[in-house]
Amino acid sequence: MPEDLSPEIVSCPICNSKCEVKEKDFKRNITCPSCGPYSLSNLQGSPIFPQNTRHLIAGYLYETKMQRIDLLNSGEMEPIFLNEGTIQKILSDSLIPKRVMQHLDKIVLNLYKRNEGFLTVLKASDYMPAMGYAKDLKEFMMMFNALQKLGYMDERNMLTIKGLQYAESLLTSNRNSINVFIAMKFSDELKTIKESAIKPACEKCGFTAFTVDEEEHNDDIPDKIISGIKTSRFVVADFTENNLGVYYEAGYAKGLGLPVIKTCKKEWFDKKDEMGNRVNKLHFDVEHDNLILWVDSDDFAKKLEARIRATIL
Repeated sequence: MPEDLSPEIVSCPICNSKCEVKEKDFKRNITCPSCGPYSLSNLQGSPIFPQNTRHLIAGYLYETKMQRIDLLNSGEMEPIFLNEGTIQKILSDSLIPKRVMQHLDKIVLNLYKRNEGFLTVLKASDYMPAMGYAKDLKEFMMMFNALQKLGYMDERNMLTIKGLQYAESLLTSNRNSINVFIAMKFSDELKTIKESAIKPACEKCGFTAFTVDEEEHNDDIPDKIISGIKTSRFVVADFTENNLGVYYEAGYAKGLGLPVIKTCKKEWFDKKDEMGNRVNKLHFDVEHDNLILWVDSDDFAKKLEARIRATIL
């Protein structure tokens, strides 16, 4: 085992900020003012980052820094270890902005979450490109200028009333939620599908999928359903076996303006009687929607992941 070395100051391999590095047990443990604590292997050198993604990883580490530090101090986790697997997981996480204006949202939210109210100001130490998932300081300044033009920041670098209102609208909407509500009949077959297809597909896209039967609660089930839907980014509604509760939950989510991904088992959907007529029919509004018709868990998982990436991310 190599001898421990004293900390040294180097450029962060992710964001180029000056950071502290300490080598121990074949790892480089890095403490960066922007990225927070993370570690790299000392044997394979720096991990290979996919082209033009380093700034996205820097932004993700910046955004999750305080949460990771809290978990590290409580002993609940080690510093995140960056390798090919964790890098790909980060890049597929729902926190990563997919559209141009989402970068501006990140800056507004990061400032608002300091709980400084009307005194929320962008300080000199905040000019870190990672705050807006920017590629460099030049792009970050362009983002900041855009926030001023939109009226969210003023000439004193403070969040305006309009900016505060916009931040609160982002927080009260579900745009930043990582939850996914699953509406389906609780049959043994569909419970298996939930675990082997729906949850893994959502997880690959950075979301956590759940049903109300998985959590302990004191509320009535309808109240728990409503709460679960309200706090979710979108809903996966499987209409196999024509469960009326699924119609209710999908309709409620649609009324809230949430995306609803509708699915159904192909074998059940296509089943015909001796005369060649379909046996199972969904409600007209669902029957002619863009359903995901799945064959088995592998087929379901692939189709669901593709639909999430195409319509949600």
